[in-house]
Amino acid sequence: MEQNIHFNRTKISLRILYGFALIAIGFWLLYGDTQALDRFPKLADPNLKKFMGYLIIGLMSVGIVFLIKCLVTNKVGFEIDNDGILDRTSIFSKGKIFWRDIENVEKTTMNFFIEIPALKISLKNSTKPKLFSAGLLDISLDDLIKKVTEKFEETTANSYHNGFGQ
Repeated sequence: MEQNIHFNRTKISLRILYGFALIAIGFWLLYGDTQALDRFPKLADPNLKKFMGYLIIGLMSVGIVFLIKCLVTNKVGFEIDNDGILDRTSIFSKGKIFWRDIENVEKTTMNFFIEIPALKISLKNSTKPKLFSAGLLDISLDDLIKKVTEKFEETTANSYHNGFGQ
């Protein structure tokens, strides 16, 4: 049975607004009066301010385009089926991950300046795990982990009993 988890339009809309606020800060760094930053020695360099402004505007623009795509698309954000999982919540989608390739499913945290709770999937043929957030989905992270874990255990048990395990 396929389980479709849709994008949460409210969460995405808020992130788009945050992105526009950060773009405004980027334009302020490029064209505004940034003398207030001069009291911080590392931020006094005008070239650094311009670089930061361009970087913020560029990254946030790409992010906003992706988020708008999530809002207008009819695709679901996360699919769980008998073959595996498919995540569409990232610009760099990991593609379909098959149950037979998964070694372990657990909760962890990602560290991007702050700790962000995440779903961690360890693969049998890779030392680098795949990390997923429920930040754009219409489900809590704990419920997402529960659904993925249940389907993983069900599928793994069926594979083993049918002679495909080991």
